[in-house]
Amino acid sequence: VGLGVFATELLAIVNRSSQTGTWRKIVETLATHPVDAQTDLSRVVDQVLGQLNHRCLIVLISDLLADPAMVRESLARIRHRGHDLILFQIVDQTERTLAIDDLVQFEGLEGEETVRADPADIRDAYTRAFDAHIAAVRKEATAFGFDHTVVSTHDWLGPPLVAFISRREALMRRSR
Repeated sequence: VGLGVFATELLAIVNRSSQTGTWRKIVETLATHPVDAQTDLSRVVDQVLGQLNHRCLIVLISDLLADPAMVRESLARIRHRGHDLILFQIVDQTERTLAIDDLVQFEGLEGEETVRADPADIRDAYTRAFDAHIAAVRKEATAFGFDHTVVSTHDWLGPPLVAFISRREALMRRSR
């Protein structure tokens, strides 16, 4: 197992290894490299693919708040190189449901102007658009045969990851 932490580029790498100390390196890297910046999935996928010499299973953990067409292009490059992918789309529940009651100022992530609005006035349209985005990302992932699941920031990632890997392992055993 290995790890790549990224934003607009790879910020830290733990090289793939089966040694027992690798898990400690992964936990340490995750603890010391928080990501609180925009991401450039396309660039990072290219950087990761440039370091992989053999087919492997990639686990991508991201909010994927990006254009689904750009996500599709990145996933296509992963599939073209023969890799498999499990995609965990991390979503904050407050962000998904817009569960805010006070008048707030919304700031665009791409330099758009600030907008002041009452969340109650836009909640329905917002949640429909947010759910449509998740559905679009899921559609892109499953079109390439990749698994996709949404994980809330309020939940621990461990159980969904273990469930996916267990299901994959069972499918591989049956196909032998």
